[in-house]
Amino acid sequence: MPIRRPRQGRWSDRKLLVLACVSGLVLILLPPLLFTVLRPLGSSLPGSGSPGVPAGGPAEPPMPPAQLSEPMPAAPANLDSTNRLVVLARGWNGEVQRTFQREPGSQPVDWHPADTPPGRKIVGQPVLAKSADGKMSGFAISTDGRPLFADDISSTAAHLPEWRELPGQRLQGTPAAMQAQDGRFVVFARDVDGALWETHQLAPAGADWSKSQRLDLPPVQGDPVVFRDIHDKLRVFALGEGGAVHTLTETGPDTYAGDRLPGAVAGSSPAVACDGQGRLQVFTVGIDGALWHTNETGPASGEWVDWRPLGGKGQFTGEPLVAADPHNTVGVYAINKADGSLMHSFQVGMAKEGWAEPFTLLGSLTQLEAVAPDVNGHMVVFGIGINGAMEQNYQTKRAGGPWKGWMHSFGGTFPQEQSSSP
Repeated sequence: MPIRRPRQGRWSDRKLLVLACVSGLVLILLPPLLFTVLRPLGSSLPGSGSPGVPAGGPAEPPMPPAQLSEPMPAAPANLDSTNRLVVLARGWNGEVQRTFQREPGSQPVDWHPADTPPGRKIVGQPVLAKSADGKMSGFAISTDGRPLFADDISSTAAHLPEWRELPGQRLQGTPAAMQAQDGRFVVFARDVDGALWETHQLAPAGADWSKSQRLDLPPVQGDPVVFRDIHDKLRVFALGEGGAVHTLTETGPDTYAGDRLPGAVAGSSPAVACDGQGRLQVFTVGIDGALWHTNETGPASGEWVDWRPLGGKGQFTGEPLVAADPHNTVGVYAINKADGSLMHSFQVGMAKEGWAEPFTLLGSLTQLEAVAPDVNGHMVVFGIGINGAMEQNYQTKRAGGPWKGWMHSFGGTFPQEQSSSP
């Protein structure tokens, strides 16, 4: 006779099979359900919008404030202590103009005069940097060759401070400024003969400044730029004669040693940033119109690799802009000579040793003004269009975009030839 299995065993097998199926369905359906429930919470985080995108737009959490408050070189656009972008520019009448975000990550307001003294015009660009006490300070050079300083140009200041003169004379172009290791502002500028001069605060956030001292460097043809390396030493770069880039390295309190980068390809003032490996990266539009690049061989090493081109000869014009995003990926921006579109490249690869082939962000620009991250870590680029208005483009996501597209309603009327390089 055939042997029958107990019915109880079959029923147990069926129960196990049903339980496994139900568990599988739960694992499949649970993540989408949680995403649907929790997504509104993420989109309501403060400051989650991008410039020009209302709150509740792309929902990326803000970058930690500590990453946004590191001392950076003075630039026309910078984040103030409330993480709002503040932008300065030289208007068509030579006066300093100011705009700012009402809220972190929002659209900037209309342009307003930045209270330059009546009848006082400036040359070059005005720039902003955060002081040791957290205030946003402004620097510029007047048409009579005097350096100017304003100690609080934030988005929350009820009244802008009076611009006052710093030590120095016969200066031209755009000044370079940055906090030294001890928090004192140090300012560099070139005179009409190409000599480079320096003045500094006597105490962090103090009202008194040193006498202006001439630095031991051959004459320069473009405005200086300054960056603080990972050893907290100030490093100054400037375009010299014959395509050379001259450098100064801080050797002690208010003392500097001069040198030059190897090779002679530069045709514009250099642009400088520090990457995630602690190496300074330097870019210039070359004598041949190509975008040239060099970097230190190691963190703050002072030794440099050979210049390498990014993009073809005759492709670029003006001065490039360069900045590191909150992930320490360096990106470079330059204007396409053929049609005024903005070209962009950034570091690629696991060790970030390579560079993406320059690609277009479109636009029709005559002058690059500034690039800076907003509160969300989205890079924002400002430039002057062919109609003289300030325009902006920005990433809708961190680390490479995509980009929103040029906004032509940013407004203002600005000179279209502000470059100080030959």
